[in-house]
Amino acid sequence: MEFKDEVRRMSQSDFIIITERDNRQLREDFLKLKIRHFLDANFDALN
Repeated sequence: MEFKDEVRRMSQSDFIIITERDNRQLREDFLKLKIRHFLDANFDALN
């Protein structure tokens, strides 16, 4: 439930109805994005 609310916040004006499959795909994409940001931030910190 929290995740769906997060997606709604991210899309702001659009109200999204998310199916289970889409929800799983979005969660994977969201995690990849978070991991990428995390890695980028740490990589920048190392340099």
